[in-house]
Amino acid sequence: MGHSLCRKKPKHDDGVNLKQFRVISDSTDERAKHVTIYDRWNLEGTREFIGKLKPYLKEDNIILTTENTYQQTFVAKKQPPLLVLCWHYSRIETDIRYSLEYIDSTKYKRLIVILLHWKKDDIERHAASQAADSSLMFIDAFVQKDKDNIKVAAKEIKKGIRDRTI
Repeated sequence: MGHSLCRKKPKHDDGVNLKQFRVISDSTDERAKHVTIYDRWNLEGTREFIGKLKPYLKEDNIILTTENTYQQTFVAKKQPPLLVLCWHYSRIETDIRYSLEYIDSTKYKRLIVILLHWKKDDIERHAASQAADSSLMFIDAFVQKDKDNIKVAAKEIKKGIRDRTI
């Protein structure tokens, strides 16, 4: 967190009193959104994806924190939505259920599920929107080397964060 020091008038001329300083937060810190990404998979691939995503979100003052254990507080009101990572390994519905297993379905309106695909030509790309509750928001992200869509996914995530922040 960035801070600046503002000096008040000293009470005494004979030395510096530490009480004469007060801390003022930078305006950029106040505008930053702190967003949690829930990575139940906790694999090298998800960590790599998060590492690529962070700089794109930081451009819009979105600070990303990663958690591997779900807590209900992640989807509290008046907070940005929770980003949930979901690998599309084999059966998309099973993969989605695994990622959302501990999350109460009443919280789905506060989630953005990022569906990570191994390859760009994944023919089941849109199956996520048909596979789960319609209140969920899905964003497709492709993690194949040199064919990823990180910029597009980041743009969709930023829009989702704006639209789902209550």
